[in-house]
Amino acid sequence: TVSKVTELSTRYRTGDDELDTEIISLLRHVDEADRELVFEMIVTALRLSREDNDRGDLKLVTAAMKELRYSFEVFGPYRDTPKCTIFGSARIKAGEPAYECAKNFARQIADRDWMVITGAGPGIMEAGHEGAGADQSFGVNIMLPFEASANEYIADDPKLIN
Repeated sequence: TVSKVTELSTRYRTGDDELDTEIISLLRHVDEADRELVFEMIVTALRLSREDNDRGDLKLVTAAMKELRYSFEVFGPYRDTPKCTIFGSARIKAGEPAYECAKNFARQIADRDWMVITGAGPGIMEAGHEGAGADQSFGVNIMLPFEASANEYIADDPKLIN
C-alpha cells in the first residue's frame, strides 16, 4: 500500500513533504513489491535536478538509466543462460591464429549452451560471433568516430545493443 511506502521511505526523501506525497501518489501505478525502490529512484532524480548539477550531468544520468533499461530488456530473456565475454583486438584478421582461436573457443562454449558477448566490432569480436553463431551471441557496440559498425554476424540481430 501507499502507507507502507510512507513508513519505509522516511530516511530518503526530497526534503519537501508535499512533493514526497505527490511521488507516493504516483506509486499506485507500480507493483507493490517495487514501490520503495521506485520511490527512491524518483527522489534521486528530483534531488539531482534540484542540486547544483550541470545539465550535462543530468543528461548523463538519463542516458545511463535508459541504456540500463534497454539492456535489461535485451538480456532479460536469457537471464538463466550462462554467458562468456570475449575481449580482443579489432585489428586481427580472419585466418590469423588469434582469430581462429577465438572462433573455435566461441563455438565450443556455444556447443555447451553458453552465449557469447563481444563488442560487436571486427577482429576477435567478429570471431566470437562467427564461432558461436547469432543465436548464441550478444553484441554490445559503442559508437566510436573512426571505427566500423557491427560485424555481419550480429549486425541485424535483436541482441545487438548500440
